[in-house]
Parts: sequence; structure tokens; C-alpha cells
Amino acid sequence: CSECGEVITDNEAHSYVDGFCACGAEEPVVRLDIRGVSRAKSLSLNDVIFINATVAFTNTDKSVNAERMTQDYVVQNGKILFWKTNPGENAVIGTETHMSDLTFSTTYKDGIREYKGTSMGIPTKEYGDVIYYCTYIVVDGEEYYGDIIEYSVLDYCKNQITKKSGTIEALSVALLNYGTAAQLAMSYKTDTLVNACLPELVADGVLAESFLEESFSEDLLQDAKTPEESMTVNFAQSNNTKVTAKSLLLEGSVVMKITMGYKLVGDMATALPEGASISYYFWSEKTYDAIKASGAVLTADNADYIKTGEDIQASKYSTKYGQEYYVEADGLAAKNLGQTMYIAAVVTEADGTESCTGVIGYSPEQYAINQLGKTSTKETTKELCRRMVVYGEWAAKYAKEMGWS
Repeated sequence: CSECGEVITDNEAHSYVDGFCACGAEEPVVRLDIRGVSRAKSLSLNDVIFINATVAFTNTDKSVNAERMTQDYVVQNGKILFWKTNPGENAVIGTETHMSDLTFSTTYKDGIREYKGTSMGIPTKEYGDVIYYCTYIVVDGEEYYGDIIEYSVLDYCKNQITKKSGTIEALSVALLNYGTAAQLAMSYKTDTLVNACLPELVADGVLAESFLEESFSEDLLQDAKTPEESMTVNFAQSNNTKVTAKSLLLEGSVVMKITMGYKLVGDMATALPEGASISYYFWSEKTYDAIKASGAVLTADNADYIKTGEDIQASKYSTKYGQEYYVEADGLAAKNLGQTMYIAAVVTEADGTESCTGVIGYSPEQYAINQLGKTSTKETTKELCRRMVVYGEWAAKYAKEMGWS
């Protein structure tokens, strides 16, 4: 040591201040061997299905969190990387399909802190596709990646069917049948249908054979509710504005597509007047019922959400309805597929003059009723509607059991 002359061979004998000993020796950096590990996997049955990935960051022995990996640090610096195809050796940040931030979940008795991240949405037809993911974090400039985990909606459903019974089992079967119907309707990987595993599970004795029987009944179908006139006084229909079409988009989440026509008397213009705008208002059945129970009426302020501006897309022009414009509503949670959504569109001109379509009620089940009643509808589309309805019924029952609002 330059201070005392003693020969020092053990780094622990150094006295470090601001990273250096008086002899000039630099304090060694302790590198952490950090491993991101999978702790749990589940699904979010929201407007579109997501994989909820639960992970932890541990030392090599996976028994306790690295001392420097504080909760705040992990939340700020940790990620989960998701891929739709196996990344192999190229599983590095920047190649992922989706990157999820982390939220703190819980701390276990062994000291391990768990964090959650969410995948990209999984379209209905892709329930059999494997999603790949791993943890990622930077500590002291070093990048740490966890092992690649593989998971799919199919894996989740088979796991639920194997380990549980009751509503969640029926819901899992319905989910696989819904996914299969989407595959057939959209001609996607029809040689590997996701419900092909159901007879195998019956043969293995983990699923009752009754689950292979037809589960759809027209008794499940309910027409969308009609809004009461006393509730819609603020949205009276104008002569020149009308809802002209209602349909569903079923590629990913269940999304309503609502089209309105706007026609000025004697005006053949194919665009809105200069300075005019369109706003679509949406009230869920739950919101509508709550407003009614309070003695109030529907207003722009008590709508669940509003779509306007770039959300509105021009469609076609017709001599009957004038220029048509459509909007895609927010996706509907599985548990709400049987409920009515109340919708109104308002055109506001530059001088403040308003014209309105009136309030309509629409639901996925109403779409199914319409499609099932048409001779022109493809059988694969009809089957997709049937499976959507059954899935929605079981999702609603499961949500009720779980106490989800």
C-alpha cells in the first residue's frame, strides 16, 4: 500500500473510497448471474386473448432475488420479449414481435418477487400457434436473457381441462371449438385444428364424452335490446342521418362495425361539409341500465367512450343514404358477447348544427341471429357464429363465478 508500505495480496484488505483504494487499486465489480425464470402462465379473456406471463429474476440457484434487483429497478428496467415464431439463437432485443413492460405481482416466502407481462393479442384462428417469450434486463451494462418459454391458448385449455372441472373446463372446450371454427372460416391451418385434442382427452379419461356433443342451441340467442325512447331524448333521429349497416369483425377480437349515412337534401356531395365532424357514442348494457336506474338519460358525457376524428372512415356513396361513414368499436370482452351495446352517431356542422342517427342497440348475438337466418351465409361462417355464442355464454358464467364485474 502506498500509505503504509504493506504488501497487500487480498482484495478484501483494501479500503475503498469512491471505488478506489489509497494504493490506487480499483474496487472489483461483482457481476450478478441473473436468470429470468417462468413462474406461471395464464390467459386474459378480454376483448382479445392475451398470454399473461409471470416471471422472476433470481440468482443462479434460483432461491432468492439478486440483492441489487430491487422491485423498482426490475419494473423500470425489466421486460418480457415475445415472438410469434421461434427466435432460436436470435432471441435478442430488437427482433421481438412484442415487448411488454413489467408490473410487480407479489413476493413469496422464499423471497422471490414475481412480475407480470402481457403478450400481443392472439387472433381467434391462431389459438393453436405457439408464442415464444423470455425475460430481458440490463444490470451494470450487461444484458441478461432468460430461457425461451413456449405457450399457446391450446396449452392453457388442455391444462385447464386436465386439472379442473366445472365451468372453466366447459369454457376451455368452448374456446377450442371457437378457435377451430375460426380456422375453418378463415382457411387457416385447417390440417391442425385446435379442438382435435378433445377426443384424445376423452380417451385419456380427463374429459367427459358429453363435451363432444353439440353444445349450441338457438335458445341461447337473444335479440339486441331496443333503447327506450325516454332514454334517448338527446339523440333524436334526423331525416338526413341514419345507421345503414351493422356487422362484426371476427379476425381478432369481436368488434362491431357500424356504418351511418349522411345526406343533405338535394345535395349530391360525397363528403361532409367543410368544418363538419362525426362522433360515435357508445354505452354498454351495464352503463345504460345504471343510467336508467338513476333516473337520468343518455348524454354525450355519460357515454362509455366516443369515437371521432381519424377513427371515422369514409365508405361508399349511395343515392338512398348519401355519403356513408363507418367506425370500428372497441373490442368486446368475452363475458359481454351476449349483451347489447347502445350506439349513436352525430354529425356536427361548422355552425354547430347537429344531425343524429338516433340510438340503436346491437350485439354479437344479434349478428349471429342475422347470419344464421340467411341462406347466403357460408356454413363455416354460421358455425363460427354458433361457437362464438357458446364461448360467450360460458365466459359470462365463469366471470359471474369469479365475481368479475
